[in-house]
Amino acid sequence: MAAWNRYFSVFRYALAIVWLTFACQESREVRVQRFLMRGNEAVKRNSLEQAERFFREAIALDSCFADAWNNLGTLQFNRGSYAEAMESYSHALMCRPDFVDALLNRANVGYLVGEWSRALSDLAKAQAIKPDTAVIPHLRGLIYTSTHEYAKAKREFFSLLERDDEDAEVWVNLGTVLYYEGKLDSARLVTESATRMAPNEPNAYNTLALISTDEGQYDRAMDYIGKALTLRPGDPYFLNNRGYILLMMGQLPEALVDIDKSIVSDPRNAWAYRNKGIYYYKSGDLANAVRLLERAIEMDSTVKEARRYLELAREKKG
Repeated sequence: MAAWNRYFSVFRYALAIVWLTFACQESREVRVQRFLMRGNEAVKRNSLEQAERFFREAIALDSCFADAWNNLGTLQFNRGSYAEAMESYSHALMCRPDFVDALLNRANVGYLVGEWSRALSDLAKAQAIKPDTAVIPHLRGLIYTSTHEYAKAKREFFSLLERDDEDAEVWVNLGTVLYYEGKLDSARLVTESATRMAPNEPNAYNTLALISTDEGQYDRAMDYIGKALTLRPGDPYFLNNRGYILLMMGQLPEALVDIDKSIVSDPRNAWAYRNKGIYYYKSGDLANAVRLLERAIEMDSTVKEARRYLELAREKKG
């Protein structure tokens, strides 16, 4: 509600005006909370468009209502609108800088879109406010994995295992770090332990598929990635990895189907462009192989095997 800034010549009206202001303010607060509650109830019913409308109604009444901005951001995040979600979480934090949930949510978006420095900054702020929040070292470990700071990532995951050594998700993430380090035996041992703790954890089977692929055990890799996709059908990373295994098995048409599906679902995955570049290389289309392998390296210069296949394609192309 806009501030009252008119001047009145008759004093007796002043009391009435003040009373009306407080009455209106109280009514606005009640309505704001009601819209928030109705939005939360709509989320529980999976009526997401209605939920967004209620959150925006609350924000229209109070442009600095941090809870509504945070909840709106989560709706946007869940539908994949990461830029919008980032903006909504930032609004929430402008209104309430110590809002831990919004800090964690914005850090999660930063992790997914590759704004790792900002994500780490948000996690540091959240930890200063609420030090024992378990998700903080977990997300920080994932960020360090993405930035290839494997020693730091392992330190975060080991700190979590000191709290709970039965956390299968942490064991899977640790196994993934060991895989990226090239320690295949240790990675397999750790990840197989995770599957015994949580037989329905798809990421564990995905990591085991990657390990088996690097070992040249393609049939075994296909079994593992099949389990991962059964547990989480259509996952773009799993599809891309199955596509890579099929490439290594020489099943090029089937590989291309999986790789294309992966790119459509997640066009930000450099590994998918690498795999499509490998497909074109193996198919003899060297111009497209070079183009896509260069694109993969531009997106992520550390993607395994991308430079080797690029050099091979350039040599053949002359």
